[in-house]
Amino acid sequence: MNEFILDKFLRLLLRITEIEAKNIINQLSQVLEEVFLIRATNEALKFNMKWLDDFGGCCQVKKNIVVFDSEIFIQKYLNKNSKMSEKLLFSAKLEELRVKKLKDKRYQIHGHDFIELLCWYIKPYLRKEIRTSYNSAILAGSLLGCVDADYLVQENLFKKLLARMTN
Repeated sequence: MNEFILDKFLRLLLRITEIEAKNIINQLSQVLEEVFLIRATNEALKFNMKWLDDFGGCCQVKKNIVVFDSEIFIQKYLNKNSKMSEKLLFSAKLEELRVKKLKDKRYQIHGHDFIELLCWYIKPYLRKEIRTSYNSAILAGSLLGCVDADYLVQENLFKKLLARMTN
């Protein structure tokens, strides 16, 4: 969820020039934040529900904007886990958590969700010869290969780790 690294990944590895990392992050972050809140609601209520694959088919692109149908997703999620009777409780807790959102978007996403959603989003832009075989596992490994150590040490988490190791 870093513009520099994602841009490097798109341009160098995938040779995609039609979309920009900044736009992708803006598009996906809204969906990822909502999904994060849904996951957090499950945790807060201790429902221990199993997650839906591929966002339950509730994402689509309309006029170059990613649209996520949260209501249908929640309905599918609760239904899959036999928790439809808890929909009002789930919705109330979700709204309660929504108020407590953090400022930094990177702390309100689930990494695997980012990879899955990114894979779904870029698939139409991939070259035909790799489109059918490209998956989230390949994407995650490729994206990790674009992380530059010099850039990484600028992040607060890694600054703190380096400070601990040098003391």
